[in-house]
Amino acid sequence: MLLASPGAKRPPAPSTAGEAQRRSLPIFQARGPLLARLRALDTAVLIGETGSGKTTQIPQYLYEAGIGHQGIVAVTQPRRVAAISLATRVSDEKKTKLGKLVGYTVRFEDLTSEGTRIKFLTDGMLLREAIGDPLLRKYSVVILDEAHERTIHTDVLFGVVKAAQKKRKELGKLPLKVVVMSATMDVDQFSQYFNGAPVLYLEGRQHPIQIFYTKQPQSDYLQAALVSVFQIHQEAPSSQDILVFLTGQEEIEAMTKTSRDIAKHLPDGCPQMVVLPLYASLPYSQQLRVFQSAPKGYRKVILSTNIAETSITITGIKYVLDTGMVKAKKYNPESGLEVLAVQRVSKAQAWQRTGRAGREDSGICYRLYTEDEFEKFDKMTIPEIQRCNLANVMLQLLALRIPNVLTFDFMSKPSPDAIQAAIEQLDLLGAVERKEDQLVLTPLGRKMAAFPLEPKFSKTILVSPKYHCTEEILTIISLLSVDSVLYNPPSRRDEVQAVRKKFISSEGDHLTLLSVYRAFKSVSGNKEWCKENFVNGRNMLLVSDVRAQLRDICVKLSMPIESSRSDTGNIRRCLAHSLFMNAAELQPDGTYVTADTHQLVAIHPSSVLFHCKPACVLYNELLHTNKCYMRDLCVAGGPRPSALLRPPPGLSFGCGGLHTEGDKVFSEFLMDEIKQEKKIQKHKSLPEMSGGWELEVQGTEAKLLRNVSGEKISVTFNINNSIPPVIDEEPQEGQKADEQESDLTSTPNFVVEVTKDDSKNTLVFDCHFPENESGNEGEEESDIFAIQEVSFQPSEKSDWKETNFTLNTDSLDWALYDHLMDFLADRGVDNTFADELVELSTALEHQEYIKFLEDLKGFVKCQ
Repeated sequence: MLLASPGAKRPPAPSTAGEAQRRSLPIFQARGPLLARLRALDTAVLIGETGSGKTTQIPQYLYEAGIGHQGIVAVTQPRRVAAISLATRVSDEKKTKLGKLVGYTVRFEDLTSEGTRIKFLTDGMLLREAIGDPLLRKYSVVILDEAHERTIHTDVLFGVVKAAQKKRKELGKLPLKVVVMSATMDVDQFSQYFNGAPVLYLEGRQHPIQIFYTKQPQSDYLQAALVSVFQIHQEAPSSQDILVFLTGQEEIEAMTKTSRDIAKHLPDGCPQMVVLPLYASLPYSQQLRVFQSAPKGYRKVILSTNIAETSITITGIKYVLDTGMVKAKKYNPESGLEVLAVQRVSKAQAWQRTGRAGREDSGICYRLYTEDEFEKFDKMTIPEIQRCNLANVMLQLLALRIPNVLTFDFMSKPSPDAIQAAIEQLDLLGAVERKEDQLVLTPLGRKMAAFPLEPKFSKTILVSPKYHCTEEILTIISLLSVDSVLYNPPSRRDEVQAVRKKFISSEGDHLTLLSVYRAFKSVSGNKEWCKENFVNGRNMLLVSDVRAQLRDICVKLSMPIESSRSDTGNIRRCLAHSLFMNAAELQPDGTYVTADTHQLVAIHPSSVLFHCKPACVLYNELLHTNKCYMRDLCVAGGPRPSALLRPPPGLSFGCGGLHTEGDKVFSEFLMDEIKQEKKIQKHKSLPEMSGGWELEVQGTEAKLLRNVSGEKISVTFNINNSIPPVIDEEPQEGQKADEQESDLTSTPNFVVEVTKDDSKNTLVFDCHFPENESGNEGEEESDIFAIQEVSFQPSEKSDWKETNFTLNTDSLDWALYDHLMDFLADRGVDNTFADELVELSTALEHQEYIKFLEDLKGFVKCQ
């Protein structure tokens, strides 16, 4: 349905300048018929180009017509800068103080009140609200703006809002009106998804645009963009501004610096230049500058990410330089690798960028690629939900208590492999389990969902109290959650390296960044200090905001918050505990491969470890350019790798079976060995054990015996034992529900006994935690391999301090733990022994138990 045409008759002139501006927008011609249609519809898809006025006017029209009076009119945006600027604009038009009638909610900032009726917010914030209120009861209208961008949060919101609308109707609640707004014409999918919702079209005010392509492909698009900017600058009137599309903050900051340096030495008669960066993490005060007119005689040159494609309208743009590149995530569920790659835009994105040049007058777009290259671009951008790791999406859906996340109503359904890979990752992190054939969050998983972070980062924070380093981990995770806090001007490389020496940690980028942050705080963020040390003060302030938010969540979860001070070893152990899926090991030829997928990777040149060759590293992300680079690295190893690579105690047992983080992290070679062992045909007879071990088998119980230095050592394991620890259904008299203890009287799974001179030391390993295990509410399950019970009857000369006690993840003494591992190794319970147990279990044809032995092998190997 076409709602307006350029020739439509205009209403009488307005009485105020603000009202005049509203009436001058293309959408004003369609106000009457548009409102009539929206009143009659529960759901509508509205198409209008950026600049038509749809985002600022439709919320006001709905409110002014009384449609939104029974609740709040929510308007979602993919980016915080758009949410804030739009709320500011609408509050100005309504002549009300921002935060009263019109407000906004973005991460770190909620400027709303009881009287707020028009609320702009990021799609991520509305999604988090839905976790607490799946029916979105406070809202009468939800406007999903910029739907064509298809971010992960937007796609999940489609399903959440659709479900809320349906459920409210079934319950007889206040109806929820849904308006989906897009700037692109390819909207059939939106209409079909929302049950055939009508599509309403708004005509824009597009002026003619000339498009020029390069004659030859450009090997260096940054250089081509820089040259083009100054060619235009020398020839065009200064009133005509330039918009350049680049891929990310680092590129933008580097080109901003270079452009400003060149602009200082322009020939006489050439206009002055104001170069302004624009990207999502730029502080709002800096972002506002792109909307302000340049001084007379100055040209405004804006260097932007794809944030300027559709989210915002910048006046005065005459020229657009499109590099044809964008930074986007790609995920391969088969390999488990998620990489951030610089890649070609789609044709739809290219046309959106071109359209920025014709908002107020005729414009010119220089495409820094050939026409043949353009014809090879994909027609549409692949939705983010089909090219990203879905672990966080699955975590959020489970937090929303979606009945079956495997059948969630996605508009563009991710592949089954991607969904399964995400669930397996959450399982490895201890976030999910199965109850009555339904996938649900564990108590740990519910805590992880409280953080607005990737699951691996949430887990890192949650385990940090065990390592007494929560303060440091909060800082590190905050630093990893924002764009780079360091900048490296190419022309001052030597100076940068000299200044950075005082911060560099040989243990990697995480601890180097921690040193920089501590120094930044010690000088209270002094701007001159930031300049001297090449630190991005704006981003450092954002880090402080992120950290404050994460710390508040920790406080709400009643987490102890301690500092490790100078003990960096505990920080690295904590990182290893949760980043085990992001590990890579050095190969004999000097290259690195990821520990579990064997992907060839390299250390990024920006890393402090670039000229080092640590045996094992943990990385934050992979960036794919001409190579697959690891970024933000931490050394996992050193003179004694076991100090870091020791798997923490506890066993992860979730929906997918038994998993060992030790295998995942630190033993790529071990995985190969196990795969080979599984290919070996089963033995017809039991193998002989080396090291003087004698084997006895009685039913499902196997016992290995040997004598060493007067000690009698026995290792007993029950191959088919699957008796779970029993949890009383009701507390005993005088006992609180959360004080119940497991009944450890069931036959233990793995027992080592050492007897000498009537003194017996017994180590009891119990690894059976079946999928239907019931735990105490709020209690975290152990994570990898737990020594459930260690009991001793020591002689007078024994080093052991206590006679009977239980070790678990909460009461672990690492010094004692090391002592126990040495105790085992000294008595032949070592890696060779574990190898032979795997062979023995294969011979006994007990495939279930081989899983445990694989875990044991990885566990012992890492000692």
